[in-house]
Amino acid sequence: MTAACDALRLLEPAWVAGVQNGLVKDDILANTFGPERVLGMATICSAGRKESGEVAVSSLGHSYVGELDGSSSERAASLAAMLCAAGIPADSAADIRSVTWSKACNAVGVFGVSVLTRTTAAEFFSDPDLLRA
Repeated sequence: MTAACDALRLLEPAWVAGVQNGLVKDDILANTFGPERVLGMATICSAGRKESGEVAVSSLGHSYVGELDGSSSERAASLAAMLCAAGIPADSAADIRSVTWSKACNAVGVFGVSVLTRTTAAEFFSDPDLLRA
């Protein structure tokens, strides 16, 4: 991610937001572009790579965007509106860090069980015993 940030730095974007999973992505962006230019973002979607290399999105879920300092802003509201206009459900979040941590806590439970049992998402979510685990 650092190499990608270094390449983008040359473009001098007005602001940036990281959509990938992870708890340090916003710190990496802030170190590269300055914290005032970073919007926090979390998205809950499902996708997979086809043999051809294409990405197949199976669920758009919901995306959240917000200022890292917890304030509300026009740029966060504007990005959420643009995503909605593109057919991607989104909202601005007053506490984007809480959204990011909530997603991480959920992922620990889901991925911990699905990796150990070597199940697909469909298998995992259709098995009541795995869901309870």
